[in-house]
Amino acid sequence: MKLQKLEKLRASLRKYEDALKHYEKLYLADGTIDKEEQKKLDKLNAALKKILAKIESKEKELSSNERSDNALKSNEEAKKDWSSTKDDTVDPGLLNAEVEDEDDNTSSGGSIGGSVGKKGDNKKADVQVVQNLLKEKDNADLKGSGICGPKTIKAIKKFQTKVGISETGLIAPGDDTWKKLTAASSDASGENTDATAENTEIKKSVGKKGVNDKEDVKLVQKLLKDKGAKLVGLGVCGPLTIRAIKKFQEVNMNGFSDGLIDPNGRTWKLLTGSGKAIDSDDSGDTSGGGGGPQGKPNWIVIAEGEKGVKENTSKTKHDPRVMEYHATTGITNNDETPWCSSFVNWVMKKAGKGGTNSAMAISWKKYGKKLDKPAYGAIAVIDWDGPGPGWKGHVGFVVGKKGNNVMMLGGNQANAVNVKSFSTSKIVAYVVPNGYDVPDSAYTFGETSGNVDSGGDMSSTR
Repeated sequence: MKLQKLEKLRASLRKYEDALKHYEKLYLADGTIDKEEQKKLDKLNAALKKILAKIESKEKELSSNERSDNALKSNEEAKKDWSSTKDDTVDPGLLNAEVEDEDDNTSSGGSIGGSVGKKGDNKKADVQVVQNLLKEKDNADLKGSGICGPKTIKAIKKFQTKVGISETGLIAPGDDTWKKLTAASSDASGENTDATAENTEIKKSVGKKGVNDKEDVKLVQKLLKDKGAKLVGLGVCGPLTIRAIKKFQEVNMNGFSDGLIDPNGRTWKLLTGSGKAIDSDDSGDTSGGGGGPQGKPNWIVIAEGEKGVKENTSKTKHDPRVMEYHATTGITNNDETPWCSSFVNWVMKKAGKGGTNSAMAISWKKYGKKLDKPAYGAIAVIDWDGPGPGWKGHVGFVVGKKGNNVMMLGGNQANAVNVKSFSTSKIVAYVVPNGYDVPDSAYTFGETSGNVDSGGDMSSTR
């Protein structure tokens, strides 16, 4: 029953995602989104977040075997969705629909509408907010069920005692207990929570379904606080910490967010490096990868976020991210299969622009609308075989130029996602999505400075 509910929630999530992409594109058709249109988009976004929270909550209730079955099923659904050749249908009724609260074990984590605890109103959503905060900030042994029982009341009293408030076992909106529980810094622990843990790197995974060693979690929380997250930093990985990880990932990884940080993984490197703050402007560098125009197409921003992804050269192990790319073209067996087209399909689908659903690079010759010359952001198609029926090619995004070469941001370039230089002599098409008006600046972007390695020939891109 739990797995069936999760399957239903994921299906609902995909419907809302499709609707959001559809209406964002529709409302932007005239160049601006008015207040009423924004309200509708905000409502869809709120529904998406609510469904995601439901999914996360229900996944926590699964046994080990159920988690494995759920992960396999979720993966199958994703592959089917990505590889579908049918256009996603949008239900206009979703603009006015409400996400049902039946069996809702989630919380907004932001506020409560009534009192919680001993002789309180104890509305389910409010109780869960309090339970999650107590888990996050006082390491309370609570499941977050939304039911206020003796354990919850005891946890409230314990917290009140710790922060020097009368032990009533009751929390009301805006009272001293609520203010202490939702404070950005903790007076409850007596610890110097702003100090970093002695270790300077995490030893095990932190976040959703992670190992969550206390010292590792404290270090991650400190780093997230430095990036704008409102966390206490007690070393307990609760819903607020996972939400902060996901938000950081969304800002820095173009929408990707699994809520997990692995030692020396991409999220960790961004968190300890030049990753943008959670509340920062997510417009990114507008230089265009060497003279590009202002205002990058969203697919370029997404593609840039994938730089550094590499296939596993082992014949028995395969990079999971490359396999995600392949899922868009129906390839499921390995990451040795040439994946430049799979990468472009993945990026364009993430951007809401569709794809070719084909792993063949030359399939992009028939995509969207053709341009008669290179433009920043265009998809460039290389045909290594030259004129004729040959199928060996390469595909990537134009992000710069230098002399008679274009700089292409692509996948499977020396087994990785990077920027390489290619001669225009082998490029047989430049294409952009239908409906995309190429700005004049995209044709006149300046020369790339510095040296960019050559993409070589077919042997370099396979």
